[in-house]
Amino acid sequence: MKSISYFFIGALVLSAALAMAKTSIHEWDDPVPLFAPAGDAEAEPESASEPGAEAEDAVGEAVEPGDGEEVPLEEEEEMPPDEEADAALDEETDTASDEEGDAAPEDEEGDAAPEDEEEGALEEEPEAAVGEASVIALDEEPELPLAEGPASAMDRVRIEAGVRCLGVWLTDDRKGRPHNGSFIGSIYKLKARQNWLPIHPYVQATYELDSGWRLGGGLTYSYVETKTLDNGGGDGDIESNSIMAYLLAERDMGRFRPYAEAGGGVSLNEFDPHADWSANNTRKFDLDNSPAFFGGAGCAVGLVRGLALDAHIRYVHCDVDGSYIYKRDHRANKDFTFTTSYVAAGVGLSYAF
Repeated sequence: MKSISYFFIGALVLSAALAMAKTSIHEWDDPVPLFAPAGDAEAEPESASEPGAEAEDAVGEAVEPGDGEEVPLEEEEEMPPDEEADAALDEETDTASDEEGDAAPEDEEGDAAPEDEEEGALEEEPEAAVGEASVIALDEEPELPLAEGPASAMDRVRIEAGVRCLGVWLTDDRKGRPHNGSFIGSIYKLKARQNWLPIHPYVQATYELDSGWRLGGGLTYSYVETKTLDNGGGDGDIESNSIMAYLLAERDMGRFRPYAEAGGGVSLNEFDPHADWSANNTRKFDLDNSPAFFGGAGCAVGLVRGLALDAHIRYVHCDVDGSYIYKRDHRANKDFTFTTSYVAAGVGLSYAF
């Protein structure tokens, strides 16, 4: 039991010694005296306004004069290691922010910061690009694409005029024998008089379709002379002036333009008698005007701009009705029909406007 008591007494003495040693260490770190006489605290009222006075007053309050007993100060709490690390990190962050704050005025006083310059350049570049684009749009006119085909309906229309030299061959030029089943009296043969002059003019207009075909119409004039014949010669000539309208279809194939046409009109007919036959105009043939129908085909070959050579063939159906009139006696008039249908072929020239 004594040994245990000695052990506890020794522990108490050791604890007191450690407490005193620890207190002396704090006194060494903090120069504020642990024990201050009461008169000293009252003698320095003016020092309260000085820096650190509040701390000294707090220390004085902690130590009351009197018995001289030692009053221990509150021990500083030690911070755990994690909190110390966090505090150190906060101090470094505050230091870095202070350095940045000190450096910022220098940037404001001097030239603009590089980042501000880059932002200004980025803001100015779109405006400059817009200005340059507008200048280019005003100075340079855009090139329009070339049209591959006609740009409008009027460009698709082609007006063409031409003339042809045609030979004429009758398709039914004989009938019976003289005074026996003939056309009339002794006339049993007919023969077209050839005229290779350009007396077959025409004009036409066509419209081009997207498929390359051209559709249109035209107007043509033809003059044909037909001789009436018998064994001794003839009585005179039949003169036919035909005016016919037609429709046509044409195919553009580069320089070559094949076509087909069909139409009809009227034939104005007259008879020009021989002087010895008319017997001083005592007899004559009175011819009627007759309808005429035709169909034709051909091909135009381009020569130079607008000018083309035309090869043409057509068939014309036209019969001429008439009456044989006697003036020297009272014989009745005799009616007859001349079959003057023919095939015509030849060449011509045309010009397209």
